Amino acid sequence: MTAGRKALTPNGFTDLDTLERHLLAFGRRYEQIAAPFEWKFTRADLDRVAERLDHSAAEAA
Repeated sequence: MTAGRKALTPNGFTDLDTLERHLLAFGRRYEQIAAPFEWKFTRADLDRVAERLDHSAAEAA
C-alpha cells in the first residue's frame, strides 16, 4: 500500500487497541518513506485567491 492510499476504513477495527496499533504502525512506516515535496501553489496564486474572495465578499454585502 502506498502512503497516498486510504490506510483505514470506518469501523475496520474490533477495538481501540487494534486501532491504536494500526495508527502507530502507519506513523512509523510513513516516517520511513516520507520525502520533502515542492509546493506548486505560489504566493501569487494565494494573492489571486484572496482577491477573488475579497471581491465576492464585497459583492455579497
